[in-house]
Amino acid sequence: MQEYENIEIRSEEVQEILGTPPGWMARYGTLFAFVVVVVVGWVGFLLKYPDTVEAGITVTTTDPPKRLVTETRGRVKTVLAKNEQVVSAGQVLIVFDNNASLEDILTLETAIMAVGNSPSDSTLLSFSLPGNVVLGELKDELYDFYRRQQDLRQYLSNPYDNLNLQQLNKELGKIQSMIRSDRERWANIDRQIESVEGRLRREEQ
Repeated sequence: MQEYENIEIRSEEVQEILGTPPGWMARYGTLFAFVVVVVVGWVGFLLKYPDTVEAGITVTTTDPPKRLVTETRGRVKTVLAKNEQVVSAGQVLIVFDNNASLEDILTLETAIMAVGNSPSDSTLLSFSLPGNVVLGELKDELYDFYRRQQDLRQYLSNPYDNLNLQQLNKELGKIQSMIRSDRERWANIDRQIESVEGRLRREEQ
């Protein structure tokens, strides 16, 4: 019996696959992929990413935007500040709906700032606003100031109001001395009258 070595028996499908030569994609696909990887690696080696990149930046404050809370309630009439606008302390941002004029309120504020924290009597007496200002709820405070201004004017016009306590006591002593002197004169007059009346009675008797 004749023996055969290294004989492999495969199915017809396997025989068909093995008997069909691979196409060009199968033959060169792996080589092409390898070449692409090598080229990409070489390009990456030549083109290095710079350590310093120039770019524009926007510098902002370390404090985040704060929420503004008003102490009064009301309907907003006008917004004077725009979005992302730089504002300063004391700047008017919004105007609530009220019966006052913003221009007149700012005029009042300017006049008060000009007076200062420690105004003199002459400065307070010369303080005034135009008669046609529209201040809304602040008009009562303005009228009250005018009344106090008139009281100050009367106080300064009376010489006795400028005297200190020592001077007032001195003036009071003078008045009391005059009263005692008047009482003594009246007493002398009474004694003289009684003396005259006594002589008249004796003469009548």
